[in-house]
Amino acid sequence: SGPGALIGHRLIAPVSAGQPIYLDNVHQRIRVHSGQTVTVQVEDGAVMIRASAVAMQDGVTGQSILVRNPSTGRTYRVEVTRHGVIDSLSG
Repeated sequence: SGPGALIGHRLIAPVSAGQPIYLDNVHQRIRVHSGQTVTVQVEDGAVMIRASAVAMQDGVTGQSILVRNPSTGRTYRVEVTRHGVIDSLSG
């Protein structure tokens, strides 16, 4: 992912000069906040479906969180992406 992946993050562990910085050494930026309306995206081959949902938890990139469909009240688990768009993990 390269050095650009660390921009905007804060160190949570001391790192000496000249040592590499690993993702474990930084506090990741929250991409999705609890209560936020998010876009859930599901892709299957050439078909892509997008729908709105409400995040039930804060989430960082790569984290699995719960969201709720405001129309049906159904909750499901999704994965937060780098751009804050969410990919469905379960159906």
